[in-house]
Amino acid sequence: MLKPQINEGSHPTDDALEGYILQRIPERQIESIEIHVLTCQSCLTKLERLELDIKATKLALAASVAQKTREAYESRAHQWGWLAFPGL
Repeated sequence: MLKPQINEGSHPTDDALEGYILQRIPERQIESIEIHVLTCQSCLTKLERLELDIKATKLALAASVAQKTREAYESRAHQWGWLAFPGL
């Protein structure tokens, strides 16, 4: 479970904002975060930065998985070369 959602300055924590982006926070906290972000430019900026970081991480992970899958396929294609189809 997430830690407290509001810091001392009444701003949502980074964990709360990340949970909001990933839709992993309780329903009751969504509205308070949305209202705060609409009125706080620094939290809106932080939310946008976190969203970009999460998207970049997901893209990097997908690229890594694709590369490992390709390497595994190529390794097996050499082992089972007589089954490999040209152009794949």
